[in-house]
Amino acid sequence: MTDPLLTVQDVAEQLRCSPKTVRIMFARGEIRASSTRVGWRTTQTDLDAYLNSTSNRPRRNK
Repeated sequence: MTDPLLTVQDVAEQLRCSPKTVRIMFARGEIRASSTRVGWRTTQTDLDAYLNSTSNRPRRNK
């Protein structure tokens, strides 16, 4: 079974951030994604990998 593709909006909802932030993360390569004719796409597996890689980082104070 293949992983369904997630849109920028799908990822933004899961990360609780703006779609603009997600597009920046995709462009920087922070989250593995592909740019298609209809916009950026990633998989749940790639999003989970990103979340797992950042879950142990200390939070920055603002």
